[in-house]
Amino acid sequence: NFNETQLFEHLIEGFKNSQQDLKLDKRDALARSMARNSAIKSGTVLGQEEMNTLIEQLFACKTPNFSISGRPVIQTIGLLELDKKFER
Repeated sequence: NFNETQLFEHLIEGFKNSQQDLKLDKRDALARSMARNSAIKSGTVLGQEEMNTLIEQLFACKTPNFSISGRPVIQTIGLLELDKKFER
């Protein structure tokens, strides 16, 4: 768990890195830094309501298929591939 000072330090560090690496304007760099620092960490257990809210917020975005760094958020797989994943 971060305290406020650590969170602020991470935001500033992320802001500096985003702006330098991607040549972003200050507003975009700060938005990216805030998004990364407020993201739900891997392994966090969510309730059904939290998951539903996240999905609603995701599809309200302009580009729901990609993360702030351009990585895919959604992957479509066919029934055949899904069946293969559950074969024993």
